[in-house]
Amino acid sequence: MLYETVAQYPEKGRRAARNASVIERLAKVAVELADNSASGITVSDIRLEGFRRNILTGRESGRDLSFLSSVPVAAGLMPTGRYKRSRLAVSHGNLQMVWTGGSDPYLYPYSN
Repeated sequence: MLYETVAQYPEKGRRAARNASVIERLAKVAVELADNSASGITVSDIRLEGFRRNILTGRESGRDLSFLSSVPVAAGLMPTGRYKRSRLAVSHGNLQMVWTGGSDPYLYPYSN
């Protein structure tokens, strides 16, 4: 089932609902990144681009960024089942899911 807004995801909790507008903006960024990446993207890629585009301030940390896991889902990206290490020092090189784009506009709502 697809949801009209990120705030409607029942499993994503209050933080995602409070950050719905940021998630929607980052979802568009995630689609652009996925379209330009042959190997897929991770949440750290979205986070870095969010900082670069001033969607995220850079003052957020820890639980303040827990909503970022909602971004690939909101963008309609598909998990690949692969993982790669985060490029961010603050993530301590932890493994992150790799996501890739799709071509179905119903499943991939932010593609144009």
